[in-house]
Amino acid sequence: MTAKQTIEKRSSRRAKCQAISQFKNLDSETPVTFYDTFISDISESGIRFRSPKFIPIHHRLSFKINLPKHLNIEAVAKPAWILELPNLGQYDIGAHFVILSDTDKAVLKNFFTLADKKGPQEKP
Repeated sequence: MTAKQTIEKRSSRRAKCQAISQFKNLDSETPVTFYDTFISDISESGIRFRSPKFIPIHHRLSFKINLPKHLNIEAVAKPAWILELPNLGQYDIGAHFVILSDTDKAVLKNFFTLADKKGPQEKP
């Protein structure tokens, strides 16, 4: 495997999306504050997002996700990996959902169904 190749570990497919979201760290020792974030991709099992703060892997994060042209969803996720972006003063984080309601799962399925109908050139 070369340095540019990666191993896909997700159990479900992902879609690029440009979703504005908010999250708070449920396990933080400081007062719980919502942070604005940008989600760069999403799957039925998790998300990739940016954070202004380092978040330990074992922490639970509460998300309010605004999917473009869809209902908002709420989820609790835990980071699976963290990559520091030193030039930006941020962290790129991949997290898997640990709590996602049946209603929110249906919204995500609809998001992917519409993405399939639009094809690879268009965004859902």
